[in-house]
Amino acid sequence: MIALQLIKPFKNIEPLREFYNKKMRNDFYNPLVRKIIKQANSKYQVSSIFDLMYVFNDTPLKGLVNTLFEPDNFDFTCKNIAIAVHISVRGYVFKSQTNNEAVIDFAYYFCNEIEKTIKSNRLFSEELLSINKKIELMTECIDRDEIAEIFSSKKKIFEHYFQTFEASLFNDEITIFHQAENKEWIEWNEEDSITIRVNLQKIRRGFFLPGFDYSSKTHRGLSVVTTDSCYEYFNGEMKGDNTVWLN
Repeated sequence: MIALQLIKPFKNIEPLREFYNKKMRNDFYNPLVRKIIKQANSKYQVSSIFDLMYVFNDTPLKGLVNTLFEPDNFDFTCKNIAIAVHISVRGYVFKSQTNNEAVIDFAYYFCNEIEKTIKSNRLFSEELLSINKKIELMTECIDRDEIAEIFSSKKKIFEHYFQTFEASLFNDEITIFHQAENKEWIEWNEEDSITIRVNLQKIRRGFFLPGFDYSSKTHRGLSVVTTDSCYEYFNGEMKGDNTVWLN
């Protein structure tokens, strides 16, 4: 945290900008988000297979939390947190092992705790204020019935989740192939697919997941996706365990 305070006066100077932005996200997620998750882990049994620490280490929640520090991105909501958790614990496959009510309860608790954490931390609250983020919007009234309706259909879950990655200003399109409603495998047909526009230079973490397949009509040469702590990249340099998808 001290390092961030030292760097802050120079955050708009290259090459410190990218370093500052990544460190801001990493310092927020670990240890602050980790603390919230650890405290919630014994209170909310979202799944009999996966606990909340698994969700913490998985990419859907991590990627969504990172959007807090992106200008003009307002995807961090209770509804989207609930859907990200549902995706992590494979609630669309392990239906009887997933407690949807606990998932929704946790999402609301998590957003409230994030709001408290930000308001009590001058560095983070000033950062979000500088990019016009209104923290109180995260915890606006949560429509449990709406989320439950989304959880009732694989197609609705996948559409709501992947649409948060939409980058409408870019022309590159990625098609995501997913399971049909009553199947646990992919058949690569148009009916069971979602196409969105993305920024291929960097995609929020949590886009490339096991159990899905991806293709691009605009860039047929795309063959590998690598990651760092904040983003996923097409055709990046493979180092150690930074590879998340291979075609």
